[in-house]
Amino acid sequence: MQTSTKPQWIRIISMLLIISVSLSATAAPKKEKKKKQEKTAQTKPAEQDAEYLALIADLKSADPEKIIFAVQMLGATGNPDAATHLIALLKTGPRNDITNMAIETLGALANEDSIDTLLQYLNHRRSDARVAAIFALEGFSSPKIKSALELKLRDSDPQVRSNAALALSTKGDAESVPLLFLAFDRGVNDAAVTIGKLGNAKDAIRLTEYLGRLDVTLLLPGFKEFILGANIDEGTKLEILNILFDLAGPDVRQFAVQIRAKLNAENPNIDAAENAIMRMLNKMINQIAQE
Repeated sequence: MQTSTKPQWIRIISMLLIISVSLSATAAPKKEKKKKQEKTAQTKPAEQDAEYLALIADLKSADPEKIIFAVQMLGATGNPDAATHLIALLKTGPRNDITNMAIETLGALANEDSIDTLLQYLNHRRSDARVAAIFALEGFSSPKIKSALELKLRDSDPQVRSNAALALSTKGDAESVPLLFLAFDRGVNDAAVTIGKLGNAKDAIRLTEYLGRLDVTLLLPGFKEFILGANIDEGTKLEILNILFDLAGPDVRQFAVQIRAKLNAENPNIDAAENAIMRMLNKMINQIAQE
């Protein structure tokens, strides 16, 4: 009996030894990997700081391509502290493309210390730099921005005037509307959009007074904002739609199609039979000739 069981015990002990060695061998790399990860975690912030400092240093490079890359990468970091260095770069008077890129990056970094610098660029000699400053300022909140953009409604460049009018849709308020009407009278067509976003019922009716004097396609973007927005009551919205219906024309019909689609998308359960706005839109679509 002893003779027959002894090999069995030897085999069991051998297997246990093999398993033990195997587990030790498996655990060693894991332990080593964990140490390596801890070491990487400890050194990563330092490496990041070194990269950040290298990008800051490259802003002073004599190689424009290095500067461009540095500006792009600093924007990608999202580090608002980089704004100080970009402002310093702008003070050196870099070439045009670098200037515009630095302005755009200041907007992306959203450091409020950049506001005064960006406001200064609204008066830059180049119109594209002024436009870049307008876009950058849209990411900030300051009472200075509204008045500065209102002044740009009278800029010498049409693109600047147009972009200022559109930016006022988020940076302006009801007090901006009279200035927007003045700009619209002077040919800033995009002012109609912002009038529609900021205006009241009286402003909506005032906009209808341009029908017959101007191409309806210039006015429809403003009416779209009035109809879809919450600044005017349902009665005024119906009045606008009735005036447009009297004018008729394929552009007005297409306008009604777009508004109906938008309302349906926003409220799939809307009852077209019960909703006065939807009834009017359906009337316009059904009765105005497509061509």
